[in-house]
Amino acid sequence: MCWDDCKIEEDRNLEQLQNGVANLKYLRCDRMKLEQLPPLTNTLTIIYCSANRLKALPPLNLCLNLTYINCSYNQLTALPQLNECVNLMKLYCHNNQLK
Repeated sequence: MCWDDCKIEEDRNLEQLQNGVANLKYLRCDRMKLEQLPPLTNTLTIIYCSANRLKALPPLNLCLNLTYINCSYNQLTALPQLNECVNLMKLYCHNNQLK
C-alpha cells in the first residue's frame, strides 16, 4: 500500500505511530501525545509533530527531500543532525528543552 500522506485527526490520545509507510510524503501528527516517531523515509517532505511528548526525533539523515519540520512544544533536549537535509527551508523547534 502506498500513501502520499497520513493525517490522523480522530484520536488525539494516540501514543504511537506504526512503522511501514514507505512512500509517505507528508506526516501530520501534532497534538497526539506521541512519545516517539517511527523511522522516517527519504520520501518525506513535511513533518508536523508539534505538541506531543517527544523527547527525541528519529535520525533525519535519510530525509533528503525534507523541506519543513515543526517539532515545537515537545520535550526535545537535542535535534538530530540536519546537515544532510539540504532542502530544509523551515525548522520550528521552540518551546522544547533544547540546550
